[in-house]
Amino acid sequence: MAGQLFEFVELAVAPGRRKKGIGRMLHDELLKTTNHATSILTTSTDNLPAIQLYKQCSWQVVKDCAAVIPNLPPLVIMGKELWKEEVK
Repeated sequence: MAGQLFEFVELAVAPGRRKKGIGRMLHDELLKTTNHATSILTTSTDNLPAIQLYKQCSWQVVKDCAAVIPNLPPLVIMGKELWKEEVK
């Protein structure tokens, strides 16, 4: 049976390559390779381009100002349902 949660840890595009759809392509390809039911990620609260991309890709904000790592700025936690089991 597949694992239930996939942690989407890092996605970065070099500054000179941004705004060309590379981030979305990497995102989509990575998630196509997993067989987990849901995924979770964190990003900086001020990383508006990333937050916007994730929202466009159907991610939902779980917590918008989470103290995930002590002594570091808070993060946005987002989640995404990757597949649904058929209801019988």
